[in-house]
Amino acid sequence: MKKNLLNLLFSSALILSAGSAFAQYPKIPDDVKKQSDSIMKAATRQSDIAWEKAKPIMEAEAKQGKPYIPWAGRPTDLPQSELLAFPGAEGGGAYSFGGRGGRVIVVKNLNDSGPGSLRDACEQGGARIVVFNVAGIIRLKSPLIIRAPYITIAGQTAPGDGVCVAGESVWLNTHDVIVRYMRFRRGETFVGRRDDAIGGNPVGNIMIDHVSASWGLDENMSMYRHMYNDSTGKIEDKLGTVNITIQNSIFSEALDYWNHAFGSTLGGENCAFVRNLWADNGARNPSIGWNGIFNFANNVVFNWNNRSTDGGDYTAQYNIINNYYKPGPVTELKDPISYRILKPESGRSKLPYVVFGRAYVDGNIIEGNDKVT
Repeated sequence: MKKNLLNLLFSSALILSAGSAFAQYPKIPDDVKKQSDSIMKAATRQSDIAWEKAKPIMEAEAKQGKPYIPWAGRPTDLPQSELLAFPGAEGGGAYSFGGRGGRVIVVKNLNDSGPGSLRDACEQGGARIVVFNVAGIIRLKSPLIIRAPYITIAGQTAPGDGVCVAGESVWLNTHDVIVRYMRFRRGETFVGRRDDAIGGNPVGNIMIDHVSASWGLDENMSMYRHMYNDSTGKIEDKLGTVNITIQNSIFSEALDYWNHAFGSTLGGENCAFVRNLWADNGARNPSIGWNGIFNFANNVVFNWNNRSTDGGDYTAQYNIINNYYKPGPVTELKDPISYRILKPESGRSKLPYVVFGRAYVDGNIIEGNDKVT
């Protein structure tokens, strides 16, 4: 009797764990949802106030050759600089204007908001270069929403050990953004606010360099599409992020709070992801979220347990070149997942037969598997 009871309990536990594994997303209680809605309503209100102040400056600069183009969906929709964003910049985002030629705004404290804060600098209008005379942890109480284009956040200007943004997400809801030498640690387990460490609604001309993003609740970083609302009342357009580079960066330790410890969803038109590290994420290392040519080269992927690189659909085109995949403690070496470089998707196709995208895969190393290497 005791043995049968133990078997029954063990079987029930397996069923429950399997159910939770496939669910991935939590059921949010009404009171928690109400609290989350209140946080987002306040954050949106604050962002809207800053946006109205920024508009006149943006309109004046548009007449001087720096237009705001939120409807960009192709690489040629956004003008690009004739100069590199900085020495060593590569890929689609290499010629982002960022804040070049604009005001220099100094972050003077680690406050969530108010004069001298990072939020205040990011919410300004017009081309701007954000520098720091403080170091430490900026603990956000609500998402930091960057809406005005032409901004450079120069984390390398901070003294000491630099700056870490923690507790909430940073949304890049614009174009011509350069972010360098910053750390983002979402690190919050409030069920009502489940999102990335850094992401948002990125339009294009985006350069991410020497950044680390960890402890995300959806992914650590996602950049592949943006939603455009033309204010006519019609359904929003879903457009690819254009001219984007993520280089020399780390995306690690996504929180497995709801069986959703994922690295990144990336993609877009004219994109490049080079010399990055994805470590200790269950899956999406990264996932391909758009049907443009996905350029993924000289990256390191370590310690996955569900999927390494995956995604795309039957229209996707992949260049996966010279990457290093190292299984870790949670990678099942006896399973194909331990040596699978790419898991392309075909289930999204409405065609009556299975069609995969096209992939060029060369020069990749799978540690411990000479056959696939």
